[in-house]
Amino acid sequence: QPGADGSHATLLHVEEALLRCNTELADFLRDGVCVRHAVIRRPTLRFARLPDGTWSGSRLWPTPNLSETPPDVTVENGTIEVLDLTKTPPSTLTFRDVNLTIKNRPPDAEHPGGKPVRVLEGTLRGDHMGRVEIRGEGDPGGADWRFTGTVHDLDLSSELHQALPAPLAEQIALLAVFRGRIQVDFDVQSDSTAPHGYRFDVKGRITEGRFDDRRLPDQFRNIRGSIQA
Repeated sequence: QPGADGSHATLLHVEEALLRCNTELADFLRDGVCVRHAVIRRPTLRFARLPDGTWSGSRLWPTPNLSETPPDVTVENGTIEVLDLTKTPPSTLTFRDVNLTIKNRPPDAEHPGGKPVRVLEGTLRGDHMGRVEIRGEGDPGGADWRFTGTVHDLDLSSELHQALPAPLAEQIALLAVFRGRIQVDFDVQSDSTAPHGYRFDVKGRITEGRFDDRRLPDQFRNIRGSIQA
């Protein structure tokens, strides 16, 4: 990140990358090399919310154009760190064991001349949560996209609230005094008519819920129920 100091100055660190492409000398002498498949091993991707409120990771988008048709990508044993440097002390939320595949799906038969759709599938684990399963798809230009998935054993707690970036923590301030476990199914997709350019659907079931306030009676403990937003 230009102009940044400290560990968050590094946006992306990759221990090993393998690119599958033609190895003929003539291909290397051309302006561009056609990469068919990229394997990224043990990468660390770091998104930092900077003191001015902007996100460092925005400089990674759009992704590099390695060929006319984006290559298939495999990510193995990755790590994603989300930092908020506007908070005192700064907060960090870490996702580990990130294993993803990104592939091209041919255009629909009704639009044979259209661009291929990028399809993402994978799993990961994070602080205060168990296994996360995710699937997404979108066009390479990024105008239309959709992500669905499930978060298992999400630990709702003040610790999770403190680890979240400030904009998200402010929207779910209830976590500062509530504890519980929840499994969440989510569906987020682009929508140009929505206020923020996307719409989402979240469903989940809470168990072992309670409010961390001794002034409340016992009936506010062992809370169970369903949520939808």
